[in-house]
Amino acid sequence: MLANDDYELTPVLKRATLDDYVQLFRSVYGDVPKLRRDYLQWLYLDNPLGPAVGIDAFRGDELAAHYVTVPRQFMSGTTPIRGILSVNTATHPSHQRRGLFKRTAVETYELASSLGFDVVMGVANSQSIHAFETSLGFDNLGQVKLGLSAAWRQSNTLELASLDMSDSWVDWRLKQPIAQYSVFRQKSRFFAFTTMKRIPVCLGEVTSEQAERSGLLVKGGLPFFFLSPEFPVESNRLVVPQKIVPSPWHVILKTLDANAALPGYPHLRLNGLATDTF
Repeated sequence: MLANDDYELTPVLKRATLDDYVQLFRSVYGDVPKLRRDYLQWLYLDNPLGPAVGIDAFRGDELAAHYVTVPRQFMSGTTPIRGILSVNTATHPSHQRRGLFKRTAVETYELASSLGFDVVMGVANSQSIHAFETSLGFDNLGQVKLGLSAAWRQSNTLELASLDMSDSWVDWRLKQPIAQYSVFRQKSRFFAFTTMKRIPVCLGEVTSEQAERSGLLVKGGLPFFFLSPEFPVESNRLVVPQKIVPSPWHVILKTLDANAALPGYPHLRLNGLATDTF
């Protein structure tokens, strides 16, 4: 078994390239569309909030492990909360069971803290939630639910910390190169949509200017019924049973500075645009 000292830890994209990450992901997960080069370029480098923050582990010239987060900003009233979203992790089959997931994750959080980020959050599946809770000290805040909505229902206003939907961020988010998005108009409001097994899924509301710039605006009104991924779920939603949802989507969160005053923590409001699951 290799000792930890046999591995060199470096910030993401300092030594490795996007093509190196594609090869590592293929060795672990196979050919997954969301882990191809154009998607990684968009996710790691084009984000207007800044480049990816993470750690790579090398043994000699071989990329052994990779853990990465991307900047996300939330607002609690007028107070910004600088966060990072945990997105990708992989350990090459030849280097598994050597503690590299935890080591690269911890180093990532230390790097993010030094860069001024307040929290790290993620949406974990049933395979990874245990490791995030027990090994990395995350709080499990609950689950993103799929709620069945009708076009005439209006959203409630909740006094929670919510995603900062700046123009530059929404413009970038709707350019995700793998998913197929559209924007529907309902009277004076605009909503971004995708599909899941041919069922329309509402990801969240955007402004009229953001809708026009996206080039995704569809003529006609909203679908009569649709699904909405939400956390927490609003009271006017009929929730889809968990057993037919593809993943449990646990919302996890960890503070990076114990002394930081975080308004709204741990009460975050998430939609489909915030999570990268869709």
